[in-house]
Amino acid sequence: MISHSQLILLLITTLSISISTSTPVASSNSNDTAAIFTLGPLPADELDAQVAALEADGTLARLTRRGNPDNKDCHSVTLYDKPDFRGMAFYGCYAADEWHLLDSHWNKAMKSVRMRQTASCWWFGVLGSCKTPMNMVPRQYFTWPGSDVHPMIAGSSGCFFCPSAEADWWEPVTTPP
Repeated sequence: MISHSQLILLLITTLSISISTSTPVASSNSNDTAAIFTLGPLPADELDAQVAALEADGTLARLTRRGNPDNKDCHSVTLYDKPDFRGMAFYGCYAADEWHLLDSHWNKAMKSVRMRQTASCWWFGVLGSCKTPMNMVPRQYFTWPGSDVHPMIAGSSGCFFCPSAEADWWEPVTTPP
């Protein structure tokens, strides 16, 4: 017979294993769009090597086209849970000119963001959906090669928008206002 304390320990262990083995991905709801293609989470060095290999042999472009029937520009973004592009990492290729909402894990964990050479994105702190501008709070503009997340938006920067080359109304800034 299992004692009360053993049962609690078993539940905590099961919950811990469930949380540590879950794979967080970009979330999507009726107002916010998900990534066209994702990879990870993996240790940063491993994920960076896999993305570089997929880019070099053309596989990444093929996978991106397959998930992108509208042929929109795809902005390549890698999130890291430690500053200076270290720790665990998650890669996503996001359609231009659409709002994207990160899942709660990466919203809280994100400490640095790497952008590929053609990518640039605005990041906002937000409460709820990205479609509610009244809930937007300080922003940060990321472009190649990326940078650490500004302390003002760390932990609340789950909403982002990657403008296409034609979207010239977005004035870049490097730190929140």
